[in-house]
Amino acid sequence: ALIVASPYSPVSAHVYGRVGGLSLHRHGPKELLQLLPFKDPTVSTMVLCHRNETMIAELKEACRRAEHVLRLTLKEPYALLGGGCTETLLSAYIRDMSESKATEAAQAINCSPSEFRLGTEAFCCSLQSVALSLEGNGQQCLIDLTHGHCWVTAVDTDSETCSCGLSKNRPGLEKALLNTGSHSFFPAAINKFDHQPKLLDSFTAKLSALNMAVEMASLVLDVKYIVKDVN
Repeated sequence: ALIVASPYSPVSAHVYGRVGGLSLHRHGPKELLQLLPFKDPTVSTMVLCHRNETMIAELKEACRRAEHVLRLTLKEPYALLGGGCTETLLSAYIRDMSESKATEAAQAINCSPSEFRLGTEAFCCSLQSVALSLEGNGQQCLIDLTHGHCWVTAVDTDSETCSCGLSKNRPGLEKALLNTGSHSFFPAAINKFDHQPKLLDSFTAKLSALNMAVEMASLVLDVKYIVKDVN
């Protein structure tokens, strides 16, 4: 980023960039003139096209959201493992910690250890439901019982890497269906990165969504509403 022009700091000519060429694009009845940058561009242009105005509006909204997340990431450059791996890792860690510290934590919030375990299990199931939402038709969502990563695979087949791409499949890596009850274990760290993560989530956006979900759940409990799943 460069300082905005002022009487004491004029803007250099290279800030505006240089045009390297022109390109004409035709989309239906519309003609669009694209300015091609010279060498390293300072500004990039993206054109969204669709015959349906509703789809154009959805594309614009998706791009606005992506730009917003990008700005958040640039402002606070932290990232979490994507593809549901953060949620499965967090749920496994919370389950393991709740088993060892249930009595101490229950006394701190004035409830019984069984009530504390029920609360943590409900919270972990909510986290896992986010990962389960990535499951498509003909697919199944699993969690490996070593590192706690999420694996979305086709039925009766095995995936080479987990959803985020960090953990590599290997013989003896035990997995279980994510929607078949709780799995209590301490997720082991991946010491040797065989693969670089291929899918990441914005830390700021993910933390904001988690805080909002917890606040909404607390509000529902305060007003004593009962939410039932009709499925």
